[in-house]
Amino acid sequence: MHEGRVTEQYLNNALDAWRDLDATERDEDEFETRRAAFEHAMNDLEQAVSSASRAEERERRRTAIVASEMERQRWAMELHDETLQDLGALRVMVEGAVQRGDTEIMRNSLVMASAQIEESILGLETLIHMLRPATLDQFGIGAAVESLVERMNGRTDLNIEVHIDLFWEQGRLPSRLDSQTESTVYRVVQESLNNAAKHSGASRTSVSITETGELVTVVIEDNGKGFSAFEVNGGRFGLSGMRERVDLVGGSMVIDSTPGKGTCVEAHVPAVHIERPATRPSGNV
Repeated sequence: MHEGRVTEQYLNNALDAWRDLDATERDEDEFETRRAAFEHAMNDLEQAVSSASRAEERERRRTAIVASEMERQRWAMELHDETLQDLGALRVMVEGAVQRGDTEIMRNSLVMASAQIEESILGLETLIHMLRPATLDQFGIGAAVESLVERMNGRTDLNIEVHIDLFWEQGRLPSRLDSQTESTVYRVVQESLNNAAKHSGASRTSVSITETGELVTVVIEDNGKGFSAFEVNGGRFGLSGMRERVDLVGGSMVIDSTPGKGTCVEAHVPAVHIERPATRPSGNV
């Protein structure tokens, strides 16, 4: 038996043994023999199913680890390319001014250093917000996505339209979505918008987050250049991480994109609600 695979043989053996048992006339010895054969076939099938479940769980953990490591690498590169280089330039600037000992040069250097520090602070604030925005924990998905869109509309060429209809945010339920569900929805929107801004060449993007019954549906569409099926399935643009996040909460995701025809990301995740302290955003988000 190959671990992790439930073959037709085990299922067919169990079905055959059941038919033999069902067809057995009331001969006690023959009945016991066929009953034992049926129990043996069912035991084989149960072991095969259990082996498949273990293999699936191992693969799930492996994929989660790979996605986590890729995300760690991404943030390490962001910190290296932005914050670390800014701090290095700042040190060179200050050290150069000190070595020259000229008061005017030192004054100008301090002014430039102050501006550099301000820029670095803004960069760190952006990274922190991307890692885990405080708005998400305090006010929920609606406020967090609105804040994300406001910032992206201000610093990219995207024109992003948003529609959000969630039960807790609209006051239709007393409990909000649980933390993992909210994080998953937010990351799908964030990654999709980042891809649209960096890779698609899109001018318009729409974000829709709606809760209906037991599901939250997230749809992000853009009018960009799209990409091929190979790029969709090959793990490019953080798509594998998005799929893994959605899969881990028991959801599903479809990415529809072809070159020249834009991209549509659609995710469905279970609407798991939980009572927890939170500040409800005022008005509609």
